Amino acid sequence: MRQRLPKNEELSIVYPISIRDYINALCNKIGLTFKNKEEEFANYDKVINSELYFGLEYTYRDIFDELAQVTASTICLNENDEVEIRYINETNEIIDK
Repeated sequence: MRQRLPKNEELSIVYPISIRDYINALCNKIGLTFKNKEEEFANYDKVINSELYFGLEYTYRDIFDELAQVTASTICLNENDEVEIRYINETNEIIDK
């Protein structure tokens, strides 16, 4: 059985905030490193004007799921336990039966 992350707590950040800075603040809150904190990715510079999740029945995982949609990516933990934004890559591999 997978353990659910706790319900979100107030991040104590100043709004407006960019998507990239918001993800970084979220990672800091839960004790993780955001690998892409200095990189550009889809919608990294779009702005969140006010708190969207505090007080709702959202877990941190739920918030990351929504941020993955906003960034058109997959947000995952990499082999170094860093939060990483990943995109699908063309591998040119053919999968058959």
